[in-house]
Amino acid sequence: MKKSSLIILLLITALTLTSCYETGVKMDFDSDGEMDLKINVEGDEDIASDDVNMVYWQLLTAFPEIDINYHSYKEDRDLKFERLKSISHEKIDHITFEKKNGRYEFEMELPPIYSELDESDDLFLNVIVTLPGEIDTANTINVEGNQSEWDLRIRDIHQSIKLEAVTE
Repeated sequence: MKKSSLIILLLITALTLTSCYETGVKMDFDSDGEMDLKINVEGDEDIASDDVNMVYWQLLTAFPEIDINYHSYKEDRDLKFERLKSISHEKIDHITFEKKNGRYEFEMELPPIYSELDESDDLFLNVIVTLPGEIDTANTINVEGNQSEWDLRIRDIHQSIKLEAVTE
């Protein structure tokens, strides 16, 4: 299960590299480290709805666990995947969630995707994380209340990326 969530996320995110899609991930954590997961893939205006439909069915055919574990649907040029049940952070290798001294600490480490630097400013992945408390520090400027947001650009993905947020 650990690997299937990461594989699905990386494959869907790989669509972004075509510059025809933007991928977003939303993770809402409760105090026990269980999270609700939503993935949204938005096709731009240059992509045909039929092409999005083809990608959607390819994903469902290649990964039957999407149909089992997610409510998935297509809206015009967008693909949406919402996990049916909360999932423990412990089941996802690249995510750490801990409670220490009354504070919640979130960390997500993404592996390098490109071996060489690409200067493109195109959006690769948008990540939104909601924690069970007001966020005190995060390695992003996009923090509001208990939510942090990171916009990862193609120029960023030639090296490992660590996303971090800590509540008060």
